[in-house]
Amino acid sequence: MRFLVRGDAPNCLNLFKHGKDKWSVISQNRKTDEIWQSINKMQQGFCAYCERKLKNNSRSKHLEHFFPRRSNPKLTFSWPNIFGSCSTPNSCGDFKDNNLEAKKIDLNSVCKPDVDNPEGYLVFLSDGKVRPKHGLGVSDKKKALNTIQVFNLDEQSKLVNSRHQAIANEKQLADKFWEAMSDNDGSEEWQKILEDERLEALTRIESQAHRTALKQLWEFN
Repeated sequence: MRFLVRGDAPNCLNLFKHGKDKWSVISQNRKTDEIWQSINKMQQGFCAYCERKLKNNSRSKHLEHFFPRRSNPKLTFSWPNIFGSCSTPNSCGDFKDNNLEAKKIDLNSVCKPDVDNPEGYLVFLSDGKVRPKHGLGVSDKKKALNTIQVFNLDEQSKLVNSRHQAIANEKQLADKFWEAMSDNDGSEEWQKILEDERLEALTRIESQAHRTALKQLWEFN
Protein backbone atom coordinates (compact mmCIF):
# COMPACT_ATOMS: atom_id res chain seq x y z
CA MET A 1 0.00 0.00 0.00
CA ARG A 2 1.05 3.55 -0.64
CA PHE A 3 -0.24 6.90 0.57
CA LEU A 4 -2.75 8.39 -1.87
CA VAL A 5 -3.56 12.05 -2.41
CA ARG A 6 -7.25 12.34 -3.20
CA GLY A 7 -8.23 14.96 -5.75
CA ASP A 8 -11.57 16.58 -6.45
CA ALA A 9 -14.64 14.36 -6.63
CA PRO A 10 -16.02 13.41 -10.04
CA ASN A 11 -18.95 15.66 -10.83
CA CYS A 12 -21.24 12.72 -11.47
CA LEU A 13 -21.25 11.70 -7.80
CA ASN A 14 -23.15 14.90 -7.01
CA LEU A 15 -25.99 13.81 -9.30
CA PHE A 16 -27.08 10.93 -7.10
CA LYS A 17 -28.11 10.59 -3.46
CA HIS A 18 -28.37 7.77 -0.97
CA GLY A 19 -31.98 6.89 -0.23
CA LYS A 20 -33.03 7.98 -3.68
CA ASP A 21 -30.56 6.15 -5.92
CA LYS A 22 -28.80 2.80 -5.84
CA TRP A 23 -25.12 2.36 -6.76
CA SER A 24 -26.18 0.64 -9.99
CA VAL A 25 -27.32 4.05 -11.27
CA ILE A 26 -23.63 4.81 -11.95
CA SER A 27 -23.30 2.16 -14.64
CA GLN A 28 -26.83 2.69 -15.89
CA ASN A 29 -25.97 6.33 -16.59
CA ARG A 30 -22.56 5.43 -18.01
CA LYS A 31 -20.66 7.31 -15.33
CA THR A 32 -18.25 4.52 -14.42
CA ASP A 33 -15.48 5.79 -16.73
CA GLU A 34 -15.74 9.28 -15.24
CA ILE A 35 -15.12 7.91 -11.76
CA TRP A 36 -12.23 5.77 -12.99
CA GLN A 37 -10.59 8.85 -14.49
CA SER A 38 -10.46 10.43 -11.04
CA ILE A 39 -9.38 7.15 -9.44
CA ASN A 40 -6.50 6.78 -11.89
CA LYS A 41 -5.29 10.30 -11.13
CA MET A 42 -5.12 9.35 -7.47
CA GLN A 43 -3.76 5.81 -7.84
CA GLN A 44 -1.72 6.12 -11.07
CA GLY A 45 -3.34 2.94 -12.38
CA PHE A 46 -2.48 0.72 -9.40
CA CYS A 47 -4.69 -1.15 -6.95
CA ALA A 48 -5.14 0.94 -3.80
CA TYR A 49 -4.27 -2.02 -1.59
CA CYS A 50 -1.82 -4.44 -3.22
CA GLU A 51 -0.11 -1.96 -5.59
CA ARG A 52 -0.37 -4.24 -8.58
CA LYS A 53 -1.15 -2.65 -11.95
CA LEU A 54 -4.85 -2.54 -12.72
CA LYS A 55 -5.79 -3.96 -16.10
CA ASN A 56 -8.22 -2.07 -18.29
CA ASN A 57 -10.82 -4.79 -18.56
CA SER A 58 -13.74 -4.50 -16.14
CA ARG A 59 -13.45 -8.06 -14.84
CA SER A 60 -10.02 -7.53 -13.28
CA LYS A 61 -10.87 -4.38 -11.30
CA HIS A 62 -13.77 -2.73 -9.52
CA LEU A 63 -14.77 0.48 -7.81
CA GLU A 64 -14.39 -0.32 -4.15
CA HIS A 65 -16.16 1.18 -1.16
CA PHE A 66 -13.76 1.21 1.79
CA PHE A 67 -16.70 1.17 4.20
CA PRO A 68 -19.09 -1.30 2.49
CA ARG A 69 -22.36 0.03 1.16
CA ARG A 70 -24.47 -2.62 2.87
CA SER A 71 -23.41 -1.45 6.34
CA ASN A 72 -22.72 2.20 5.48
CA PRO A 73 -25.38 3.13 2.89
CA LYS A 74 -24.96 6.85 3.53
CA LEU A 75 -21.44 6.59 2.10
CA THR A 76 -22.57 5.04 -1.20
CA PHE A 77 -21.81 8.17 -3.26
CA SER A 78 -19.18 9.62 -0.93
CA TRP A 79 -15.99 10.27 -2.89
CA PRO A 80 -13.65 9.76 0.13
CA ASN A 81 -15.09 6.25 0.49
CA ILE A 82 -14.28 5.10 -3.07
CA PHE A 83 -11.05 3.48 -4.26
CA GLY A 84 -10.02 1.37 -7.22
CA SER A 85 -9.27 -2.24 -6.32
CA CYS A 86 -8.13 -5.24 -8.30
CA SER A 87 -10.63 -8.09 -8.41
CA THR A 88 -8.07 -10.74 -7.49
CA PRO A 89 -9.79 -13.58 -5.59
CA ASN A 90 -8.82 -13.75 -1.90
CA SER A 91 -7.18 -10.34 -1.64
CA CYS A 92 -7.81 -6.61 -1.53
CA GLY A 93 -11.38 -5.31 -1.80
CA ASP A 94 -13.00 -8.65 -2.57
CA PHE A 95 -11.40 -10.27 0.47
CA LYS A 96 -12.35 -7.37 2.74
CA ASP A 97 -15.98 -7.53 1.73
CA ASN A 98 -16.45 -11.30 1.52
CA ASN A 99 -14.15 -13.11 3.94
CA LEU A 100 -15.97 -13.92 7.18
CA GLU A 101 -13.01 -13.09 9.44
CA ALA A 102 -12.11 -9.93 7.54
CA LYS A 103 -15.70 -8.68 7.85
CA LYS A 104 -15.35 -8.80 11.65
CA ILE A 105 -12.49 -6.27 11.65
CA ASP A 106 -13.29 -2.66 12.57
CA LEU A 107 -12.36 -0.69 9.46
CA ASN A 108 -11.77 2.38 11.61
CA SER A 109 -8.69 0.47 12.83
CA VAL A 110 -7.39 -0.24 9.31
CA CYS A 111 -5.08 1.94 7.21
CA LYS A 112 -7.21 4.01 4.85
CA PRO A 113 -4.58 4.93 2.26
CA ASP A 114 -5.78 8.48 1.61
CA VAL A 115 -5.71 9.22 5.35
CA ASP A 116 -2.99 7.00 6.87
CA ASN A 117 0.43 6.62 5.32
CA PRO A 118 0.88 2.83 5.13
CA GLU A 119 4.66 3.25 5.13
CA GLY A 120 4.37 4.26 8.77
CA TYR A 121 2.77 0.93 9.61
CA LEU A 122 4.08 -1.76 7.24
CA VAL A 123 7.49 -3.15 6.35
CA PHE A 124 8.06 -5.42 3.35
CA LEU A 125 10.55 -8.27 3.58
CA SER A 126 12.80 -9.51 0.78
CA ASP A 127 10.74 -12.72 0.46
CA GLY A 128 7.64 -10.70 -0.42
CA LYS A 129 6.02 -10.97 2.99
CA VAL A 130 4.75 -7.94 4.93
CA ARG A 131 4.89 -7.29 8.66
CA PRO A 132 4.01 -4.50 11.09
CA LYS A 133 6.77 -1.91 11.31
CA HIS A 134 9.07 -2.40 14.29
CA GLY A 135 8.54 -0.12 17.27
CA LEU A 136 4.86 0.66 16.78
CA GLY A 137 2.67 1.38 19.78
CA VAL A 138 -0.15 -0.97 20.71
CA SER A 139 -2.90 0.77 18.72
CA ASP A 140 -0.69 1.35 15.65
CA LYS A 141 0.51 -2.26 15.66
CA LYS A 142 -3.12 -3.39 15.79
CA LYS A 143 -3.90 -1.14 12.82
CA ALA A 144 -0.96 -2.63 10.90
CA LEU A 145 -2.05 -6.21 11.66
CA ASN A 146 -5.66 -5.40 10.79
CA THR A 147 -4.58 -3.89 7.48
CA ILE A 148 -2.55 -6.95 6.54
CA GLN A 149 -5.42 -9.24 7.51
CA VAL A 150 -8.37 -7.36 6.06
CA PHE A 151 -6.81 -7.13 2.59
CA ASN A 152 -5.00 -10.50 2.88
CA LEU A 153 -1.70 -8.85 1.96
CA ASP A 154 0.49 -11.61 3.38
CA GLU A 155 -1.26 -14.90 2.61
CA GLN A 156 -2.44 -14.66 -0.99
CA SER A 157 0.31 -16.58 -2.79
CA LYS A 158 0.09 -14.81 -6.16
CA LEU A 159 0.35 -11.43 -4.45
CA VAL A 160 3.29 -12.45 -2.26
CA ASN A 161 5.08 -14.00 -5.25
CA SER A 162 4.46 -10.90 -7.36
CA ARG A 163 5.89 -8.69 -4.62
CA HIS A 164 8.83 -11.07 -4.11
CA GLN A 165 9.70 -10.96 -7.81
CA ALA A 166 9.52 -7.17 -7.94
CA ILE A 167 11.84 -6.94 -4.92
CA ALA A 168 14.26 -9.49 -6.37
CA ASN A 169 14.48 -7.53 -9.62
CA GLU A 170 15.43 -4.35 -7.75
CA LYS A 171 17.49 -5.77 -4.90
CA GLN A 172 20.79 -6.15 -6.73
CA LEU A 173 20.90 -2.45 -7.61
CA ALA A 174 19.87 -1.43 -4.11
CA ASP A 175 22.46 -3.72 -2.51
CA LYS A 176 25.21 -2.16 -4.63
CA PHE A 177 24.05 1.26 -3.51
CA TRP A 178 24.23 0.34 0.16
CA GLU A 179 27.66 -1.25 -0.32
CA ALA A 180 28.86 2.01 -1.83
CA MET A 181 27.33 3.91 1.08
CA SER A 182 29.24 1.77 3.58
CA ASP A 183 32.48 2.39 1.64
CA ASN A 184 31.88 6.14 1.50
CA ASP A 185 34.94 8.03 2.68
CA GLY A 186 32.80 10.93 3.84
CA SER A 187 33.55 13.24 0.92
CA GLU A 188 30.73 15.59 -0.02
CA GLU A 189 31.20 14.91 -3.73
CA TRP A 190 30.82 11.14 -3.30
CA GLN A 191 27.85 11.65 -1.00
CA LYS A 192 26.11 13.77 -3.64
CA ILE A 193 26.73 11.16 -6.33
CA LEU A 194 25.16 8.47 -4.16
CA GLU A 195 22.21 10.65 -3.22
CA ASP A 196 21.56 11.50 -6.86
CA GLU A 197 21.60 7.77 -7.64
CA ARG A 198 19.09 7.09 -4.89
CA LEU A 199 16.78 9.88 -6.06
CA GLU A 200 16.92 8.59 -9.64
CA ALA A 201 15.97 5.13 -8.39
CA LEU A 202 13.05 6.47 -6.35
CA THR A 203 11.79 8.34 -9.41
CA ARG A 204 12.11 5.25 -11.59
CA ILE A 205 10.18 2.94 -9.26
CA GLU A 206 7.27 5.38 -8.95
CA SER A 207 5.76 3.79 -12.04
CA GLN A 208 6.37 0.20 -10.95
CA ALA A 209 4.14 -2.28 -9.14
CA HIS A 210 4.82 -2.70 -5.40
CA ARG A 211 6.49 0.69 -5.25
CA THR A 212 6.33 0.88 -1.44
CA ALA A 213 8.28 -2.37 -1.05
CA LEU A 214 10.84 -1.18 -3.62
CA LYS A 215 11.09 2.22 -1.96
CA GLN A 216 12.01 0.59 1.32
CA LEU A 217 14.95 -1.15 -0.39
CA TRP A 218 16.38 2.26 -1.24
CA GLU A 219 15.55 3.95 2.07
CA PHE A 220 16.56 1.31 4.60
CA ASN A 221 19.63 -0.89 4.59
